[in-house]
Amino acid sequence: MALGKVIKQLREERRLTQPELYDGLISKRQAIRFEQDDADIKGMVLLAILQRLRITAEELNSA
Repeated sequence: MALGKVIKQLREERRLTQPELYDGLISKRQAIRFEQDDADIKGMVLLAILQRLRITAEELNSA
């Protein structure tokens, strides 16, 4: 599964909205495109997202 779709699945499992997860990191439009795997994000933004989801990069890799 592509990265954006995995992040979306994790976000939904944690019952977070897009604004709750992405606020201050990326725009609403970019969040939508990212979760549809139509856009990439910077590594530092990904790390911040993982922190908000309370998972490590290793856990993401096994998701």
